[in-house]
Amino acid sequence: MISSITQQMLKISDLRDIKELRVNITLAVSALLEIDHSELIHRLEHRSTSGSPDEPTTFFALHKTSAQGDIEKDSILQNEFISQWITEPAYSTNTDEPNIIPMKMSNDATEYLKFFCANLDSKTIANLEALTRVYRNQCELILNAENDQLTGLFNRQAFARITTAMFSTQQTASIEYHQLEQSACMAVVDLDYFKRVNDKFGHLYGDEVLLLFSRIMVNSLRNSDYIFRYGGEEFVIILNDTNASQASTILNRLREDAENFDYPQIGRITISVGYALMKKELGVSGIIDIADIALYYSKENGRNQVSNYHDLLERGLIADKVADDTINIF
Repeated sequence: MISSITQQMLKISDLRDIKELRVNITLAVSALLEIDHSELIHRLEHRSTSGSPDEPTTFFALHKTSAQGDIEKDSILQNEFISQWITEPAYSTNTDEPNIIPMKMSNDATEYLKFFCANLDSKTIANLEALTRVYRNQCELILNAENDQLTGLFNRQAFARITTAMFSTQQTASIEYHQLEQSACMAVVDLDYFKRVNDKFGHLYGDEVLLLFSRIMVNSLRNSDYIFRYGGEEFVIILNDTNASQASTILNRLREDAENFDYPQIGRITISVGYALMKKELGVSGIIDIADIALYYSKENGRNQVSNYHDLLERGLIADKVADDTINIF
């Protein structure tokens, strides 16, 4: 007969959805320890509104997933909680003190399992740690399936999952996503004349350029932004909690960082960028379309520049994509 702990481990190993996985680990831990409640605390860093990666992180956003699937959001100053970011399990026999287990993913402890239970013997702790190992492994399998193999960035599968959650009206969406309650921008980025690199130096050097450029983006952008390899030399960036003016500053900094980088054997390569505000009424495909129009404008007008679709529209430099797609039937 299969033991209860084995049944819980098998159930978790069958799950393929992050949100469902997080709810079920809290259920499994609560059942194992025979306690009423356990929760995952998710850490997400936010930088200042200036968007500079050089400025220190000032806030942490905390999201709690319970067995009921509820998520609470709170922002607190870094120095009020930083001492509690532990790297090893902290068990307590005091009923007033929580037990905390770091749940490592992608080499960073971004989740913490928290529960109150004073009756922890060595066997129970061993079962608990076995259960959390299965959970971590399953998280890695799910997340690795959404990473581009060359660059390590999010792929199109991750783009679909994250944007679906961003556009959701459910307030319990998973903690990786910022729902469109505040302004956000989507940018399409393209390496200029990249085909010449492949033609002249070969695809091996081309892959090296893509890999190095992905590192430039990670270092230039903020922790709260999402970077996707959308296809070939094209990338998509989602700038969370960012208006058009802030997006211009952030994306032009990325453009300058890219322009000033010397690629081995190849030299310098510039990028062209088009971006637009993320408006729910346009949908994901509509936002990509207008950001792509802005990108095309950048490439057709000298490259190595950042263009805002809405600014181009206001200045009469492009036609209204939304109006052009509207057909009136009489």
